[in-house]
Amino acid sequence: MKKITLLILLITTSFAYSQNGPVDFESGGIGDSWTWTVDQNDSNPALEIVDNPNTTGANSSAKVAKFTAKTGGNDWALVISDDIGSFTFDETNSIVKLMVRKDVASDVGVKFEGANGVFKEIKVANSVVNGDWEELTFDFKTEIGITYNKLVLIPDFASRSQDNIVYFDNLTFSAQPTDTVNYNLEPIDFEDDGFGANFSWTVDQNDSNPALEVIDNSVTGGINASAKVAKFTAKAAGNAWALVITDDIGSFTFDETNSIVKLMVRKNVATDVGIKFEGPGSIFKEIKAANSVVNGDWEELTFDFKSEIGKTFNLLVVIPDFAERSQDNVVYFDNLTFNAQPDDNSGNDSTNLVTVDETKEWKGYMAVTNPSGANDGFADFWEFDKLKSSFNAGNIVLQPNFSTYTAALAGGDADRAYWTNSSDAGATAGPLGAKMMQATSFVEPGATFNGKDLTFQGTISANTLSSDYTAKFFIKALDPNNGYSDVFNGEKIMDLPASGDFSISATAAELTAGLIIQYGFEIIGLNANPDDESAIGSIIIEPNATLSTTDNFKVSVTAFPNPTKTSWIINTQDAEISSIEVFNLLGKKVYLPITINAQTVIQATDLSTGVYLAKINTTKGQTTVKLIKE
Repeated sequence: MKKITLLILLITTSFAYSQNGPVDFESGGIGDSWTWTVDQNDSNPALEIVDNPNTTGANSSAKVAKFTAKTGGNDWALVISDDIGSFTFDETNSIVKLMVRKDVASDVGVKFEGANGVFKEIKVANSVVNGDWEELTFDFKTEIGITYNKLVLIPDFASRSQDNIVYFDNLTFSAQPTDTVNYNLEPIDFEDDGFGANFSWTVDQNDSNPALEVIDNSVTGGINASAKVAKFTAKAAGNAWALVITDDIGSFTFDETNSIVKLMVRKNVATDVGIKFEGPGSIFKEIKAANSVVNGDWEELTFDFKSEIGKTFNLLVVIPDFAERSQDNVVYFDNLTFNAQPDDNSGNDSTNLVTVDETKEWKGYMAVTNPSGANDGFADFWEFDKLKSSFNAGNIVLQPNFSTYTAALAGGDADRAYWTNSSDAGATAGPLGAKMMQATSFVEPGATFNGKDLTFQGTISANTLSSDYTAKFFIKALDPNNGYSDVFNGEKIMDLPASGDFSISATAAELTAGLIIQYGFEIIGLNANPDDESAIGSIIIEPNATLSTTDNFKVSVTAFPNPTKTSWIINTQDAEISSIEVFNLLGKKVYLPITINAQTVIQATDLSTGVYLAKINTTKGQTTVKLIKE
């Protein structure tokens, strides 16, 4: 769980490095006089500049760097320098190469970090372990246009049972090859005269990672008459998210004309298929759709990337069999297309009113710092539920993070020393967490929210969170042209009240085109011991009863009488009710007599006194209404 991805280092430097010459560690060259800081490596022995132990073959340099990856260090034991200075990747410098001399075959990581949490890391495994030098290539084409100012090297990115010595040298920045694919969102059809067959595809997370194959289509009689298709073998020993990735789609921006993505698949099992796009600054969007046809025929799946309109991506990831499996599954896919959004004039309101909504894509981001002031923190995107945030019957439940403490108990001394207040350097875990964690749960609604007023609101239904923790709600607008900084400078980050309603707004003039809009919550405090979960408590936030919907329509719903002793009559304006579910505040569904017709009635006579939530689905979206039984 201890994933260090952004180091907060305060290092001053007088060097200005240009990507014209190699980092070669020669006297009077580049690298030997830089400040290099080793971290996550047990006692963190310093990086050494030594004589080249093998000057024959690929590397005849006199001097090289020597890194000792310690047994007690983390897999990601690293060395970092900001003497590289600030630079921007472009077509002339985005192929990075590094020479290594290793006695073990393991991943080598090259990572660049920039302002406001921007980073990109690429891992490449060495194969030469006989004492000769080997040159590895890291393609940062996807980062063209992004500015970085720190270099991180992870020479032995693996767990180890002994100290491993790694030599590295001659880090260079080269131009992209001129024979790249000229692609402009045409159908990826794998035909000889089309696109896809000429792409470079990399399989990952799939055991031995068998290559993607382009083969003859054996079923041409149905919806797919193509001659050629792609064949992916999802291995039994591979991860559920076994994938294939390409950057030959180039850089593109989603808009109204291309944000419906379709893919044809032919499968023998019914599982999710994942389509994911990644972009500069580690942004990504993944959508899963399950196939249902398993008789050998082709099926077309649809993935709606409407929420990503206005965002730029440059990597395509396909996860053809997104599930655990007990045998190898062969999946064929073909005809990935980019299509226009359907005509819809119903979403032209000048105001967006949003609340807690389980149907939205909630994302997670974690920033970790050391209360002592030590520079061993990091920040990274986390899965929403890893924060620990969750949904229960349509309500969001916010809690401090417990998973890091739990993982540390099963880890090594370094993990326990890092994540708990251990008094014996991690030999045993301390009773409390040791890192200040800012857990952010948020939604990015997409470019359709730019240029419109925005209000984010909700209702606190229960707040038992310990006063040792701070809870906030916010609207942010990140500027990609200014290091993704918040244009509001935190002015729209507010403390959550102890109870009742909350609301915050931003105007259309503030949310100009190009800004990345976010709304959500923060929980700030120490990572916590799961034994204290009940005592620490949580905050439960329910959708505000005045709102709203899965599609940003404002559905007007009334319940009367409310409170009631017998029944509620539910009325909607300009929308038809399709279904209603009622839950208590513990998230348990309550089964009640409900009549949906010209007059919709929810019977309440069998309910205990208290507050309930009705989740109402209509032809214009979904809304939640608070019901009170007397």
